[in-house]
Amino acid sequence: FESVQQILQILNVAQQNRQSTATQRNVRSSRSHAVLRITAKNELCRVAESGEFYIIDLAGAEGAGDRTEHDRALIKQSAEINSSLMNLKSCLMNRMLASSREGEKRYVHIPYRNSKLTLLLKDQFELASRRNTHLTIIATITPLEQDAKQSIITLRYVAGMKVAVQNAKVIQQDPKNPVNWSVEQVNKFIAEASSGRITPESICGDGMSGVMLCKMSEVEFIQRAISNPKIDEKAAKLIYLQLWNKIIDGKEKIRNEMKKPMITKQMKQKQDEEYMKEMIR
Repeated sequence: FESVQQILQILNVAQQNRQSTATQRNVRSSRSHAVLRITAKNELCRVAESGEFYIIDLAGAEGAGDRTEHDRALIKQSAEINSSLMNLKSCLMNRMLASSREGEKRYVHIPYRNSKLTLLLKDQFELASRRNTHLTIIATITPLEQDAKQSIITLRYVAGMKVAVQNAKVIQQDPKNPVNWSVEQVNKFIAEASSGRITPESICGDGMSGVMLCKMSEVEFIQRAISNPKIDEKAAKLIYLQLWNKIIDGKEKIRNEMKKPMITKQMKQKQDEEYMKEMIR
């Protein structure tokens, strides 16, 4: 952005596009969540991963009493809003559980893929995420007596989220996972996978970390690769598939590591059951 005014203009356009309607309790009720994403790029170190700052204004939850005068369309919207908010709560609670001592004893599923809102916050919820993230929640309530019940529900919704992380599990970095590659490792992979037919600069420019390489689409990778005279589209695709297979292997390894506590617990339960059967005999 070149100026604060430019930011305000974009926000005004976004606000105008946001879906809202008059309801029984609100003359301008938001019927959708609003998301503002600000990306900060490091101009001094171009290989550094960009920082991202999200500001999310959630659509308000509605109780049964708030929907008595809704038509069918508004009832459907309310159900979808409430569903996404409940999934958000589930993701937040499970994420905190996974970072506690209790979470180390068993596998904790975080259903962030169940809604577009939580999928947007993937780095916040995914245990294997390399990003350092921080989340702040602001709950708004009304002092009106007629809304006391809904205000209590809102407070209970956020009260359970204030949990101290006692023993967050540290994910060991796998050097074979492309996400963890340094600029030098990225350059080495490109040179070796192409048998020297692709110059790292044609793919990575001034330099590219493993995270940035993994975010590159297949189409863009192939387009950059075929700029080298000794590489055709078929060869470029085969090289990209090598990268993609390494990405999948890395994700699978992380997923298996996260499931180990659950598997160990299940095996112990099975051994205990077999031991008890032997004792009974």
